[in-house]
This record gives sequence, structure tokens and C-alpha cells, in this order.
Amino acid sequence: MNVCTLVDDLLITGPRPAVDQFEKELEREYEVTVHRGQSLSYIGLNIIREGTRKITVDQSGLLKATLARFDRDLAVTRTRPRAPGLPHMLTNDARDGSDEVLNPKERTHYLSMVMTMMYLARLTRFDILFVCTVLATHSAAPRRCDYLDACRVLKYLSLKGGWGICYNGEDPGPVFRVWADASYKTHVDGKGHVCIVITMGSGAVYVKSFKIKMQVLSSTEAEQYGMSEAATFVKWGRSMMRKMGQEQKGPSRMYHDNLSAIWLTHEDASFARNKHILVRRNYCKEAVAEGSMVVIHTGTEKMWADIGTKILPPASLGHMMDGIGMLQLEKF
Repeated sequence: MNVCTLVDDLLITGPRPAVDQFEKELEREYEVTVHRGQSLSYIGLNIIREGTRKITVDQSGLLKATLARFDRDLAVTRTRPRAPGLPHMLTNDARDGSDEVLNPKERTHYLSMVMTMMYLARLTRFDILFVCTVLATHSAAPRRCDYLDACRVLKYLSLKGGWGICYNGEDPGPVFRVWADASYKTHVDGKGHVCIVITMGSGAVYVKSFKIKMQVLSSTEAEQYGMSEAATFVKWGRSMMRKMGQEQKGPSRMYHDNLSAIWLTHEDASFARNKHILVRRNYCKEAVAEGSMVVIHTGTEKMWADIGTKILPPASLGHMMDGIGMLQLEKF
């Protein structure tokens, strides 16, 4: 049996007798409200089971509340964006001369907008995750142009609402897969960006997009950094699945699109210029050697982690959304 907690909310999964006994024990000490059935609302997530092999998850209710809360900001963007971001978001160039820094009150409002959208992005709306992460890096001193970019994301959500994740069952059981990608010199300070996508069945269960904290000297080093971060999730995920009674058979698959970074996880080559990344390289190499994971090369067209490392045009973004199981579950 597994129990997830958030303040006073519990999500319990496991065999029915064990769950019933756990509920009885709770009721002896607390006032308990039990929700059962094929649909469930938990921490803003709408979880619906369809049959025995399909589950959909979305945050349509939270999205509607977000759009209502920021309705004035929604009206700032007059266009109908087909993608949440534009290339200028990764530069210091301010469009329309809007480079003045927001005052403290405006900054607080900007942070509220970005963090509210970030909650959607982290759980189900992975299509806006990279842009929200970039906007969050400007939190210390956001400018007017950053606020306008946040309004654009909000408008995009209003036009592309009702999306969620669809999970279809697998035989003989759920398989844990990881996609890792990194971009080199993405940010204005020269630092790169990493995205890690974890899937089970037909959909993503976890997506993380983050700025690399150290300077790297090449795209291969950036990819090696991302791969080492993803390797920690491989070990964590395998342990979690084992505790849930879903032992993974054989090594978990990590998909990567940089042949040089993959080569370094199998060979003992060491160069003077990559000593600062050696520990991370050896961590990946050890995971491969012990059989926890195998690194498989995949083409860019199926590198689903691209959704969290760069600004994508509408067609490419849609392809990535399809690849990680995102579907429009409700018409807005």
C-alpha cells in the first residue's frame, strides 16, 4: 500500500483490504471524508480512470481559476499566439522599448503570475514549462518586457485550454523510461539548460526543466551534465517502482541524442579539459556498468525532452506534446 500526503489530504493506493483497514484506523482518531470511484480530484489534479487500462489527468479547473484571476493581464496580449514563447525571451533585447524594471508592487504581481502558471507547467502543462522556467530566472529584477511575455503565456493557455495527459496501460506492466536533453549557451550569461522527461505507459509522469548551475565548455559537457542529473532520477524511479511492487526487469532505458556524451558513459577516456565534469561522467558510467540503466541514441525528432530546452515553433511543439501523451481532453 502507498500513501501520498499533502497537508490533510491523503491519496492511498493498494489492495482493497489493506486500504479499508487503513481507513478504519484513521477514522478512530480523525474525522475522515473518503472519495472513491472512477474520478478523483487531488491537489488541483482531475484524475479519471476509463476502464482498466486508461487514465487521464488534467488541471482544467485550476486553469479556469487562473484565467479568471488574471483576466486583466489576459487582455494585454492582443494577438492569438500559437506557441507560448518567442526567441527574444532568451536575449536581453526588450521589444517595444519596454526595458524598464517593474516596481515592487508590479514585481510581486509578476511573480504571482509566473509561479501560478509554473504549478500548471510542472504537473500537466509541459508545453509551457520551458518558457515559465525562463521567466522565473528574471524574478530578481523583471522588466516590462518580461511581464508582457508572461501575459503571452497566459493568452496561449486561454486559447489552448483543456489539455492533459493520457496514460494507456502496457503489457506486462508499467515501464520506466527517461529522456534527457541539454542545450548549450541557452541563457544570456552563457549557461545551458537541461530537461528530463520520465514516462510510464503512453504519458509523461515527470518533467523537469532547469538552468545549468555551472559553466560548461561544449555541448557535449552540457549533455553530460543533463545525463548525470537524469541518472539520479533513474535510480530514484527504479527504487520507487520496486516499493510499489513493480520491479523493473533489466536496465531502465535512457534516451539521448548526443553520440559523444553516450560514448563517454562507456569508455575510460579522460581529457584535461573535461576533468571538471569527470565525476558526473563517472556517475553515469557506474549506473550503466551496474545494470541500472542503458543509454540509447535517439534522433532529434523523438527527443521528447526538447520540449523543455528551447523555444519551439508551433508544429514542433505539437509533435513533442503528442510524444509525451498530451491530449486535449476538454474544449474550452
